[in-house]
Amino acid sequence: VMGRAERMDVFGAAYLNAISSNVLDFDDTHVKTVIHPTATVAPPLLAWSERGKVSGADVLHAFILGVEAACRIGNAVSPWHYSHGFHVTSTCGVFGSAAATGRLLGLDAKQMTWALGNAATQACGLVESLPVMAKSLAVGNAARNGLLAALLAREGFTGAERAIEGTFGFANVTGQNADLGKITDGLGTSWELPFNAYKPYP
Repeated sequence: VMGRAERMDVFGAAYLNAISSNVLDFDDTHVKTVIHPTATVAPPLLAWSERGKVSGADVLHAFILGVEAACRIGNAVSPWHYSHGFHVTSTCGVFGSAAATGRLLGLDAKQMTWALGNAATQACGLVESLPVMAKSLAVGNAARNGLLAALLAREGFTGAERAIEGTFGFANVTGQNADLGKITDGLGTSWELPFNAYKPYP
């Protein structure tokens, strides 16, 4: 647990560090979506990295891909998603956590698809909770559940293969007229990370 003497399992560490990074509102902000991607992407990577030898380059690569996944999916469902009460940091952050951890684990394409499917079914968080302590619980869940989603996929635990774009997938359920092109257009040539900044009011 960052800044404390206690040590926990990877799930507990990812959960508590995600909550801690969000609870005082000094985390980052993706300007287009108001997602705070580092809160859900960095904690599972740091927790998993303690288990074995992982290079800084690999962690950074995984982090960038995780932020891209969360923010691109957020772009696809915004602005309807947030305005209808979905806490976008948590709901889209679970995909970032799963993608980042999946990259660090070396998942193949099929396993990564399952990881994202496993993440989709755990995507939750309500704007109604923002003024109270419960706000950051969903952020913690997103970090932990994305890690779990990737680890389950590595072991062959299947997830829906169209969990984002399917008729009853994440984008169509939580985003009216979702623009799925925003997930893949310019993939590998244009990046969402440059649109990530400081949270304005702190």
